Amino acid sequence: TSDLDVFSTFHSECLLLDQYTWSDDSGPVDINPVSQDSLAYIIYTSGTQGNPKGVMIPHGSALNCINDSLQRYPANSNDRVLQKIPQGFDPSILEIFWAMATPAPTVIASHQERLDPVLINKSIMENSISMLVFIPSALELFIDTLSSVPMALPPSLRTLLVGGEKLTNKVVQKVRAA
Repeated sequence: TSDLDVFSTFHSECLLLDQYTWSDDSGPVDINPVSQDSLAYIIYTSGTQGNPKGVMIPHGSALNCINDSLQRYPANSNDRVLQKIPQGFDPSILEIFWAMATPAPTVIASHQERLDPVLINKSIMENSISMLVFIPSALELFIDTLSSVPMALPPSLRTLLVGGEKLTNKVVQKVRAA
């Protein structure tokens, strides 16, 4: 099998750039300017009432979120970010673009790791992950699982970005106790 067979399960068009010949003499590329109001992406959410919906996110909103995170939580080349949120879920946008805008290397979690808090913790330890993004319910499951094993939060972990849902005091207290 080919390395490209992984793309056969996608339900959208894939443009594989390595199948094209590129040259510097192809002339200028005409690129339309992008404004703050231009559409950056559409993300699908379950909606607050459980009705799925597409939300259009303009470039300005995405940049504000990423820039704010970069200012509040600066990273350097000694940091490591674990990308573990599935790309179809809206918090993944921060995880992907915030990590890309920092000098910190990104470690991409396997599908198995994403489903197992013990494997996530193992990856955090093995890769000296220092920065993670969680939604509160997933963070609580992660902490509860570590407490039941028992395992502690790895010492390399210094920043947790938590959002996408209401963060309760109960979850904050569980993290502090871990």
